[in-house]
Amino acid sequence: MPRGEKLTDSEIRVILNLKEKNTSVSEISKVIGRSRCAVLNYLKNRENYGKKHPGERPKATTERQRRAILRVASNSSLTVRQIAAEAGVHTNIRNVQRIIKRVKHLKRRKMQKTPPLTNRHKAAREDFAERHLQWKKKVEKCYIFR
Repeated sequence: MPRGEKLTDSEIRVILNLKEKNTSVSEISKVIGRSRCAVLNYLKNRENYGKKHPGERPKATTERQRRAILRVASNSSLTVRQIAAEAGVHTNIRNVQRIIKRVKHLKRRKMQKTPPLTNRHKAAREDFAERHLQWKKKVEKCYIFR
């Protein structure tokens, strides 16, 4: 059922005059030809009568919290829970995911799983490091004494 029209200024003046004289809401509605609900809505909320509601659900995070989330997420491999904890934001994890996803310059991906190093790989790394540590000292001597 559609809404009725708002009360006019003359109807509002009549309501106020009759209410000062302690007239009941039913009698006021009969005099002006409007419903009891219309009269009651005006009397309950005189200052905001006829003003539009913002019509929007309040945000779960503030702009400051969103910036903190993006700052932490920008160059890290943390999980979403860790990002929220480090940013100090207490909200649903899905909200944090949504905030990160909406930003064009951030690409979040799962870390690629790698197999653990075997003993052979570890030995090869150590040999490589030892060989190149000596090489680095030789190169530094060449640059220092030129």
